[in-house]
Amino acid sequence: MSMADRPPIRVLCVDDEPGFATLTADILDQQHDDIRAVGVTSAEAALDRLDESTFDCVVSDYDMPDVDGLELLDAVRERYPSKPFILFTGRGSEAIASEAISSGVSDYLQKSGGQEQYELLANRIRTCVTRLRERRDRERVEDWYSQLFEQRLIGAGLSQDRSFELANRRLAEMLGMRRDELVGEPVSSIVAPHDRDRVVRAIRRRESGDDDRVRYTIDLLAADGSTFQATVVGSRVTYRGEPAILGLIQPTGADEAAASQAVRGRIEAASRILSRPPSELDAPLLSTANTHLAEVLGALDTGDSSPTTPDPTRPVQLSDAVGEAVSQAGLSATATVTVDPDGSIDRDRGTVVPAVRNILQAALDEAVDAVAVDARTTADGFRVLVRDPRSESAEECCVAELPFDVGLAGDAMYGIDLFMRRIPGGVRCDAVVAEG
Repeated sequence: MSMADRPPIRVLCVDDEPGFATLTADILDQQHDDIRAVGVTSAEAALDRLDESTFDCVVSDYDMPDVDGLELLDAVRERYPSKPFILFTGRGSEAIASEAISSGVSDYLQKSGGQEQYELLANRIRTCVTRLRERRDRERVEDWYSQLFEQRLIGAGLSQDRSFELANRRLAEMLGMRRDELVGEPVSSIVAPHDRDRVVRAIRRRESGDDDRVRYTIDLLAADGSTFQATVVGSRVTYRGEPAILGLIQPTGADEAAASQAVRGRIEAASRILSRPPSELDAPLLSTANTHLAEVLGALDTGDSSPTTPDPTRPVQLSDAVGEAVSQAGLSATATVTVDPDGSIDRDRGTVVPAVRNILQAALDEAVDAVAVDARTTADGFRVLVRDPRSESAEECCVAELPFDVGLAGDAMYGIDLFMRRIPGGVRCDAVVAEG
């Protein structure tokens, strides 16, 4: 998801003067396509709205009766520690500004009159929200890396400036070293002398962006001076906001049997996802990567080199199931996918993923660019909306004609009933999960 494809920034404006709260919200909403704003006139009303709806940023006056702006900040921070909070006040003084900063306000802006103040406020909002979103993007990617480097079926190393930043235990074991001995060492130090120039050239091409991905076989140099042949798959990724090279390394020959082709394929598929810029790594994509990795880690738990069968009694996270289903359904890269991040379904992955995948495939008659998918848990199951944003009516949208043919084989849908209907601009499916 590019920055231009980000969802609008939802802003809650708080001011005890009703006219000013409404005016600020209306100007932000009407003059900026990327901002959606609403106004309330008290701190109590603000906290109620934050509990009821999702907002990306709070903009609050300082001088309000009962609860002032900084007291509201404390209450918001207690419930939502990372939410951006901007103090937008007519009472400007160094003392107030200093207190606001020490209290942890994201930004401080004094009302000045005129339209310019709203343009400045909009820019401050964008800066605060973008900073938080980018931080969360990096955290999601780094969480994935931490899981990747825990698996021990395939060697993994991540380098920046041609030196190792991360190395997993499997790679260290191949080389007869400890993980901490590898970190900080040049990548070329583990390559046999006759292959070093070749590896350095390949790394330079990936660092420069000439190649995003490369696969080759080279001789690696172990700590005891011996060499062994290994296959390397290298991808250009982003780590902590900077370009990096992720290498997946597997000895050839007899040692290659330690990891099945299925396992290697899953790790490589996950690494391809990580080659995207952080801003494109939304929750469904990372869920797909985590699904691949979870299967690998499951193989480790059983001592088997094949992916494990999911526990049929274990509930599945809706975000994980939708992420995998979106990948399997082959949706366009320009599709937007919104998923309830905390919802879980009381069915195993092998039931829910095919259900969601077939909902998507049945709903779309043809490949639709920029299709929008929204998935949410409900009281009795989950709901999937598939929309063509270019269409305003059910008749114009590029979706299948009713009745839908979900076409699921055997008992893959056991315990889930689908109720699908056309809605303006798309289709809706309510999935009811039977008890027990």
